[in-house]
Amino acid sequence: MPTLPKTIGEHVHRKRIEAGLTQAQLARQLGVWRATLGSWEANHYQPLGKVRDLVIAWLAFNPQ
Repeated sequence: MPTLPKTIGEHVHRKRIEAGLTQAQLARQLGVWRATLGSWEANHYQPLGKVRDLVIAWLAFNPQ
């Protein structure tokens, strides 16, 4: 994993690990298949449409 994430997939992977979540747990939260999340993290695909908006909102969420 690069030091500074550049793609949405790299950002999702880093934040998921920092949050202590498995791919299955985060996929459930976002309402997608685990394999879909894995494809984003591997940079095979990018989230699109409403799911992209959910991913961006999840990335921006910072619980205190």
